[in-house]
Amino acid sequence: MIETLKLLLSGIAVAISLASFAYAWHSTRNRAQRAEIEALKERIASVDGRRATNVGELRDRITRVEEKLPHLPDQKSMHELSLRIEEMHGDMKALQQALKGVQGQLETANDFLLRERKG
Repeated sequence: MIETLKLLLSGIAVAISLASFAYAWHSTRNRAQRAEIEALKERIASVDGRRATNVGELRDRITRVEEKLPHLPDQKSMHELSLRIEEMHGDMKALQQALKGVQGQLETANDFLLRERKG
């Protein structure tokens, strides 16, 4: 009977040792996993914070652009501006030709005045 009791107590001691080992291994593994999970949570929070900042900045930029859009000319206005610029270009060429005629007359008048002064 004592032999059986010793054997039974040895078995219980081994079982307790194995249970303690399993518990230690399991809790260590859980602690490492929790640490990894916390690190990932922090990383996700950091990325979310940056994303929120970027989204906020983009939203502000879009708002500013949308505020300026009504003041910009549309396609029809741009076409009209282009036509007017071409018209002004033609007018300036005509004015340039007219000024060449006036320049010729001024040179003639200047030459006449210089001859009168000498003579």
